[in-house]
Amino acid sequence: MISSILLGNLFIYAIRRRKIPGMFPFSFLIMAMLIHSAGYAFELTGGSLDFMYHRVRMEYIGIAAYPFLILWFAREFTDEKRIANRGLLSVIFTFGLTTFILVQTNSFHWFYYSSIGVSIDPGFRVIILEKGPWYYVQLTCLMFSILYSIIVFHIRYIKSQGEYKKKVQFGLLGVSIPLITVLLYTFELGPKYIDIMPFSFLIMALVLFFGVFRHDIFTLTPITYEMIFQTVD
Repeated sequence: MISSILLGNLFIYAIRRRKIPGMFPFSFLIMAMLIHSAGYAFELTGGSLDFMYHRVRMEYIGIAAYPFLILWFAREFTDEKRIANRGLLSVIFTFGLTTFILVQTNSFHWFYYSSIGVSIDPGFRVIILEKGPWYYVQLTCLMFSILYSIIVFHIRYIKSQGEYKKKVQFGLLGVSIPLITVLLYTFELGPKYIDIMPFSFLIMALVLFFGVFRHDIFTLTPITYEMIFQTVD
């Protein structure tokens, strides 16, 4: 819930500055994280299986959109549109929409989650979701988007100079945090039956908060930086 509050404030900041390149998709990405984080907080307070899976369906409003939003944000912020072109964005968006529909209708086909149950092993009730075939399609899209964003931020970091280099550094750190969390969750290296991604949002939100309010990382964008640099030359 603390993470949700921080993300909510960051969303308000971002949407007010949506005309800055990269800020509009960033605001949607933050909203997706907010929905996931808040939904999971309510899921953990649930008593019945139906109540908890209803919250899971709500969380997937954000989760299903992650690959598309991460790709879109990295594309706009780094101004890399050769790989992340409109065709690729359309494909990733379609996969995300399919994920959302499959989660909402899972009881009819069990294609996303092969089984759903409840456990009290952690000391409280948690939902157990066994992964189905499409889960791995969604995971592949997410991993691709995160790795793409890390690579393009890293390339931009190497090529940058001065104040903008520091701004890109915060962006690179921010997009790297979910990768670590996804790997831990995928290989079940974290707490059993606990989705640790929402907890990582607290760390990511703090990093981005510091970057935004201490260094104003979205003020100098790649486009404006290069225009200034070329003018000086």
